[in-house]
Amino acid sequence: MGDYSIQFREADRSRKQTVRIETVGDMFILYSNEWRSAAYSFEDLVATEDKGATRIFNIFQGEHLRKGWEMSITGDIPNSLAPYLPKLKVPMISRSGMLAIAFLCIAIVYNADKLI
Repeated sequence: MGDYSIQFREADRSRKQTVRIETVGDMFILYSNEWRSAAYSFEDLVATEDKGATRIFNIFQGEHLRKGWEMSITGDIPNSLAPYLPKLKVPMISRSGMLAIAFLCIAIVYNADKLI
């Protein structure tokens, strides 16, 4: 197992803290020396960003991502944890692609009288 660290930040805690993760079936609990989280489901976990060796996750609360909740794992993710973690989903159209489509739509709207 390689070296890794887990950082956690929640809306009511302004700074990130280094935590450990404990898995219980399809649930996980984050804890440090003076704090322990509620139990979360791996099914609610979503990968939001990859920054080099760091993977950043958020969690769904109902139908929306939980505001201010962030867990980041830096380093080699252990084999015992890797199967439970979701992969980052790359959008079909990038931000620059959406920008190009927006400019195309604007051009069509402003030149609609010339097209008719």
